[in-house]
Amino acid sequence: MSISQLLANTIKRYELYDRKATHYLLNALMFEEYSDFERAIINYETAYNSSNSDILLVSKAINEYYLGNDLAALKIFESIPKLPGQLLKYKYYQYLLSNIERKEYVSTELLNELIDLYSNDSSKSKLKEGLFLLEKLLKNYMKYNDASDFELFIKDAINRDISQVHKEYFSAVLFKFYSKVEKDDDKVTKYVDDLIRNYKDSDYKHLVFVYDELIDSKSLENAEKVFGILKKVRYLDPEYYIFDYAIETAKGNSKKARKILSYAQDSFPGIFFELLSLQQFLDQKEIKNATILFNQLLVKYHDDVQIYQRYIISLIENNFIDKAIEIYEITISKFPDQNTLMNNYAYLLAEQGKDLNKAIALAISVVEKEPNNISFLDTLAWIHYLNGDYEKAEEYINRTFALSGISLDPNSKEMYEHYTKIKLKLNKLEDIDKMKINELTITLHDCVYSAMSLLR
Repeated sequence: MSISQLLANTIKRYELYDRKATHYLLNALMFEEYSDFERAIINYETAYNSSNSDILLVSKAINEYYLGNDLAALKIFESIPKLPGQLLKYKYYQYLLSNIERKEYVSTELLNELIDLYSNDSSKSKLKEGLFLLEKLLKNYMKYNDASDFELFIKDAINRDISQVHKEYFSAVLFKFYSKVEKDDDKVTKYVDDLIRNYKDSDYKHLVFVYDELIDSKSLENAEKVFGILKKVRYLDPEYYIFDYAIETAKGNSKKARKILSYAQDSFPGIFFELLSLQQFLDQKEIKNATILFNQLLVKYHDDVQIYQRYIISLIENNFIDKAIEIYEITISKFPDQNTLMNNYAYLLAEQGKDLNKAIALAISVVEKEPNNISFLDTLAWIHYLNGDYEKAEEYINRTFALSGISLDPNSKEMYEHYTKIKLKLNKLEDIDKMKINELTITLHDCVYSAMSLLR
């Protein structure tokens, strides 16, 4: 089986090799299976000496890479004159990608070569070209200081003859860029009109992605256009009711939205539409009906933490703070391992000035469990600030910003406001001058990663 697998990767025929080459090849595969890369390298080299098969040198180089010997691996690759150039570059790059900690060793030049390599007629591969364009985007979006440069890259990617799935992805990124970064209504409308005209060529998930974004940004006229297409392809199935409910809720038609939910629950009983009903009761300030439904849900789904979470979020959004605190107490008692839940409760208590000592205790407990969670560190820093302990607040806000990823967190702006206020209290203006966040990076991050569902 191992030999037949390797046969697919070489023009040579293994059955013509002597027994010694085959013996050491199988030894190498066995050692590789057990992650004994040093002995695998020795056996690959011995098998190569008997067979003179370049593919064995490729395997040897890959094992050097696994051992962390990047230069040794590259040297072996570069020494193989008979291996086609595109396979050489692709194989090396493919294995470099397999270890995220060493991504930085991949040069921009190599990435551009791979993109060019798979875009020419002699080695056409739409999927691979899209893959390398995606990798270039993921490596570089944090470096954009000008939104127009980002837009040019995305447009170029869409105009290439790449795979349909990558084209859908880059197109969705461009749409979110128009909606969230540029906030250009004309471009959004043109995008939607083009999508409607050519909707049969688009993936269904792409239509849903655009529809959700239009609802979220309150672009309801455009949302109506997309809904006209969605209801054709999802008429009277669960998603049809979800789309219909979303737009009627966004338009403020609460009575119509409730009828839609009633029809949906009759046709598709289950927790999803019940949670939407819970949300709607609270949006309409019908706390008694919400409480009754919540208790009914607990009888049926008593171990489902999302019921508690959704209820709490809806209570807070509708300013039922005391009730939210009451449910938080029940929830953290029932689910003591839900660290994010405890962190959010601590933050709510502090912001409402309800019980700072309890808030600090909760925040400390989750930071002890997850000491590198920037959201938890920020919460603890802010609670100390509200409690007047500015030195402690500085200790934790410094730890927050010392950790990588702060510029990619969706709450970065709020964290930076906390940082600024804490430093101002301590009169450390020089720290504020040194610490900046790139707001463009944060919004581009949202564009790039929210569309990932299309790739999945």
